[in-house]
Amino acid sequence: MVEISSRFAEAAPYADADPRRTLAGLITIVWFFGCSGFPDPRRRGVVARCAADIGVAVEVLTQGAPFITDWQRSFDGWAHDRFQAQGARIGLHRDFGHELARLRNTFAEQCPFVIDEVRNYFSHHWQGYLFRRQSYFCVGPKVARFVPATDAAKMLGVRVQRIWEFVEAGQLSAGKRSAGSRTYRVIRADGVEALRRHFASLLTPTQAANALGISLTRFRQLDRAGFIIAEQIISQTKRFNPKTLRQFCHTLAGQDLPQPERSVRITDLHRHRLVDLVADIKAGRLRAWFGAGEFDALSNLFIPAAEVEALRGPGGTECCLLNGRTNV
Repeated sequence: MVEISSRFAEAAPYADADPRRTLAGLITIVWFFGCSGFPDPRRRGVVARCAADIGVAVEVLTQGAPFITDWQRSFDGWAHDRFQAQGARIGLHRDFGHELARLRNTFAEQCPFVIDEVRNYFSHHWQGYLFRRQSYFCVGPKVARFVPATDAAKMLGVRVQRIWEFVEAGQLSAGKRSAGSRTYRVIRADGVEALRRHFASLLTPTQAANALGISLTRFRQLDRAGFIIAEQIISQTKRFNPKTLRQFCHTLAGQDLPQPERSVRITDLHRHRLVDLVADIKAGRLRAWFGAGEFDALSNLFIPAAEVEALRGPGGTECCLLNGRTNV
């Protein structure tokens, strides 16, 4: 009882879930597995959905109660009786399609751990079943798959030497294979796939410039100055992490908003290079803060116009300050 109650607590979306929902889940399990003893599946559906006589109710409760008090052993016994192949391989969906549909419809939302237990059972007894491709329930055994380093390099768009650098850094796992008298190293495929998904989330320079709200030329100036660091070089193209870009903008923005004053957007100072303004902000010679809307991009960063005038000198200041405004 404690085990299955803890599973309900894990499955619930909130820690303070409605206790009636938990009770309803327990009753659902009792009725579902308690009705499994009836030979006719149509009769099981009728019993579970309408008022039944006291004798049938007692029988259902008697058969279903062990699934609350001794969940693991009761479920394994039930699954073995229902699904275990006897001698030959069977088509699971062909022979037990109605049972799988009832399981999914009953437990997919309310008791997801039951579905996980069914999938786990099939994964450990997969030899007896003919699987349907991309089945909802059937998951094959978790056998590690390995690929040659050249294939891993093609999947990630990097050089083979870079693959071994990932292995040394612990980002990829390698193993050894033998072919006759030759021994060679291979790369674990699931690690390559995880790294490929991470690379896909990185931004090219053009995408990064759009994310910051600046031109590609200005972005390359910041990159060359070392203010923005690329995370990877893939297919000879630098890739940037969106999280790193947001952190870069937040390091420029001050923690406390200054008093309302005449300010200017940092990207509107056409006669001052953006890379120089960023350097002044990093050195503490200029203040900066985000405007309204809480957009963490350079295009939403404001600096005091008076400080720019004092820092750059009075000559030609008016013609280089465009769209000056008061930040409120």
